[in-house]
Amino acid sequence: MKNPITLKKKIEVTRVGEETYYNSSIQDVDRDTFAIEMPYRNTQPLDLQKGDTVSVRFPVEGAAIAFETVCLGRFKENNVVFYRLRMPSKVRRIQLRRFVRLDCCLDVTYAVETAGDKKRSYRTAKALDISGGGLRFADEKEYRVGDVLHLKFSLPLPEGRTDFATRGRIVRRYKVEKKGGDYVWHYGIEFLDLKLQEQDMIVQYIFRKMAEGQRLRWDVRIWRP
Repeated sequence: MKNPITLKKKIEVTRVGEETYYNSSIQDVDRDTFAIEMPYRNTQPLDLQKGDTVSVRFPVEGAAIAFETVCLGRFKENNVVFYRLRMPSKVRRIQLRRFVRLDCCLDVTYAVETAGDKKRSYRTAKALDISGGGLRFADEKEYRVGDVLHLKFSLPLPEGRTDFATRGRIVRRYKVEKKGGDYVWHYGIEFLDLKLQEQDMIVQYIFRKMAEGQRLRWDVRIWRP
């Protein structure tokens, strides 16, 4: 596999054993090492010391690269702090078609599938995140895990706004309290019959958003009951 560690690549970094990832980019590459800008999460920097072991990850076409390496030290140029990292001896390519989620705020129209329903009653809710494998939306109405929904939503793609229609199953739910004591249900939905081409379109939309600097969340557990 061609070395995926290239200049200007946007990456996420954390210390091994920690869960919070910080955003950075690769600014220099040589045979044995590469340099990154000091990673930040919002305004909070990741303060690394020489010898710290870090995890690095970043998306590539339809997948992600992940590896661990060691911080060799820091240096400063033009008042910008950089870390020098050792070039990893091994990297992992992780298929992310179903498991990378993009935080979003999309209108989703849905109806619950019932036996013999000839005319479905649709509601509109807000999708909170989306992946190639499903989405999460919020609604005050309560449903059960296992309920099947007919979903409709659209995404702004380069070729224009594109409509999607698919069935989805509720695989998880939890109650979230709002201000004033009210609450809303959050539902994790697994797409059931989304076409592969449509899944690819969603994945490419997600990675375009990441290229624009929007943060992703990677969670291989979310679509399991």
